[in-house]
Amino acid sequence: MSEDQEPESYDVLLRNGVKPNDLYNNGKPTKMDCPNFRLELLQSEYLRLRRYLYGLTAVVVTGILILIIVVAVLFGKLSHDLINHEHKPKVGEQISAMLKNNELCVPCMNIRSGPSAEENEILDKFARKFEENVEMCCVETPSELLLMLELFIEKRYREESAKGNIPVTSELVSMGTHQTAAHLLGSLEHLEDKHEKGTRFSVPHWIYDRDIAFISNMKYQHGRLVVPSDGYYYVYSQVSFLELYSGSSGGTDSVSHFLCRYNIIYPNGGEETLAQNTVSKSSNNQVVGEYSSHLGALFKLRKDDEVYVKVSDLSLMVRDVRKNYFGIFRLSNIIQKE
Repeated sequence: MSEDQEPESYDVLLRNGVKPNDLYNNGKPTKMDCPNFRLELLQSEYLRLRRYLYGLTAVVVTGILILIIVVAVLFGKLSHDLINHEHKPKVGEQISAMLKNNELCVPCMNIRSGPSAEENEILDKFARKFEENVEMCCVETPSELLLMLELFIEKRYREESAKGNIPVTSELVSMGTHQTAAHLLGSLEHLEDKHEKGTRFSVPHWIYDRDIAFISNMKYQHGRLVVPSDGYYYVYSQVSFLELYSGSSGGTDSVSHFLCRYNIIYPNGGEETLAQNTVSKSSNNQVVGEYSSHLGALFKLRKDDEVYVKVSDLSLMVRDVRKNYFGIFRLSNIIQKE
């Protein structure tokens, strides 16, 4: 076939008995056409495939064995950890360990928020001791430490508020247009039998939201009225005492009535006496002795002053809402000269 002639198609060649593979062999039979050679080729392919399958099986088995070993090791470690449970202590556990090894104490005056009996009872939750004539409050558990921190923060807040370092909220600004006043009535609650000589006791309970009692632009807490802003205030109180004498002879002691104020920034524990009245008991022979004391005066008070009533003997106070009362009101038309 010359170079100018096109090669015959495969179909023509096949019709003429020439296979495509025989184009370059001129149609002569080759080694591939021998049956023995084909058998040998199949056998070699079979052997190669078998070796491949053997190798793949070995790899898979080895992988499974490695996986089993890894799982066994992890399971053993997990079982050991569960039996011997060890973990990093939590914060509470760390604090407990610290408190066991080290004693944490602060002066009780640093966390005492007020002079009332309720506020003093909170300190009973701490262990107390004296160091160099200073009463110390000590914590032994994380919960006591949390309570101590709360009391410390509350006292610091009240100190800064009394010093004027905390800005007035919008609520207090809006209340500034209302009259600042309060009138409290004696409570019918039973008072503890406290009559230690030379001791003063705060009146712990007053009625402030019933009957004719009211509070306007002030706050009531623990038997005390909290002054909202600096200014001149008229403070008044009446207390009635009733004593049943045993036998025919009356007592000769006296009972005292006090108006006090407390502010966390004042010296000597923060308490000051504003006014005092002492009533002498009758020496005449009688079965019942009844005494009344009234106090009232104008005072210049400052923001966060807490005004309250004290008596020398709580057990003698008459439980009558009309015979015991306590009040305050602000005089807004007084101008202090520079």
